[in-house]
Amino acid sequence: MSWSESCGMNNSSAGTVLITAVLPDKPHLLLPVLAYGLLQKTAANRVVGVGRSTGLRSLA
Repeated sequence: MSWSESCGMNNSSAGTVLITAVLPDKPHLLLPVLAYGLLQKTAANRVVGVGRSTGLRSLA
């Protein structure tokens, strides 16, 4: 896992902690943050899958 990949996940995790700490009575606000994390993982999986199927080591 590269530095840029880990930063995205840390920002999502920090967002969930911040929302939970500041607005504990509004758990529905977590949905966009959690959905973003799910979409990010799904998109990363597809990009890595394309790289593996075409024999590319990286897209950069």
